[in-house]
Amino acid sequence: MLLATVVSSTALNWILAIGGLLSVLAALGAAARHINRTILSPLKVLTGRVASPGVPKVDSLVEILAQHTVTLAKIEKEVLPNGGSSLADSIKRNEESTKRTESDLQETKVDISHINNRMEKMEQALSDHIAKFSIMEASFLKFFSEHLQVDTATNFKNSNSLNDPLQEPPSDSN
Repeated sequence: MLLATVVSSTALNWILAIGGLLSVLAALGAAARHINRTILSPLKVLTGRVASPGVPKVDSLVEILAQHTVTLAKIEKEVLPNGGSSLADSIKRNEESTKRTESDLQETKVDISHINNRMEKMEQALSDHIAKFSIMEASFLKFFSEHLQVDTATNFKNSNSLNDPLQEPPSDSN
């Protein structure tokens, strides 16, 4: 029994030693996981991670910053004036073109106003000429009607003689 007690105490010691060792290893594993989560994971962001089956590639912070630098350079090229091809230069050209168009429009409005004034003056002059022509027409009609009476009084029988002033009146030899 004593031997059994000694053997069992040695076996018990071994079991306790192995259990203690497993506890220490479990504690070390927990500490390693904690270190991995708090210290090494942020470092992976800096260094990146190579893709493996089931795990996507993670770009390093340097690669991400390089991509953003390229993108920012493209945006700056489009937004900041660079002498021709940027968005800012295009907007400036459009504004200048719009100002020229507005100026041309104002000049056109002034020209149209002058043309309208000239048309009104021409219309008034034409009305005046028509009125003068109407007066002259009335005078001519009065003149011809008076001469027609004179012709009738002198017994001009051929009415065609009034149409051709060079034709001599018919003689009264009948």
